[in-house]
Amino acid sequence: VTQGKVISIEPNPFNLRFLLLNLRINRLLQKVNIVNKAAWSKSGELIPMAFNPAESGKTTLLVSKRRKDSQKFYAKTITLDETIQPYTNEDDLFLIKIDVEDSWKDVFEGLNKLPKRTLIIAEIPDFKKGKLLLKRLGFKRIVLLDYGAIKYVVASTIPEALPYSLIN
Repeated sequence: VTQGKVISIEPNPFNLRFLLLNLRINRLLQKVNIVNKAAWSKSGELIPMAFNPAESGKTTLLVSKRRKDSQKFYAKTITLDETIQPYTNEDDLFLIKIDVEDSWKDVFEGLNKLPKRTLIIAEIPDFKKGKLLLKRLGFKRIVLLDYGAIKYVVASTIPEALPYSLIN
């Protein structure tokens, strides 16, 4: 990153330690604003989460009985609006990459003050429902990138912002 700012939302305290270490090693700590919260539809709530230290990238909401090898923690929530508001500028292109899988609807409900020039890349399992929500939020062009087991939605507030090489 030579220009701009990166905002990283990481609710998992175990992963947060590795993120900080990685940023220090690569001398990027000054370029990244770390938010140790969970992106959600409302700010200030506490939501139960769980993760397995052997697979910490699979942090999940604790909505069902957790496995014995999982560690439970509570994460304070923050909306995407509240997260990005201090960094938005009318002329900037804002890129949001989200990996929240099944929580996508709850996370996007916290994005109501969309920056004018925004591009989102997100793993959304239900493309039809995701497309409807993204259109309601103000996205003009929404495409599905299908990689078999993983499907990403790429959405832009600027119709011409998605290169055809990306979507064809």
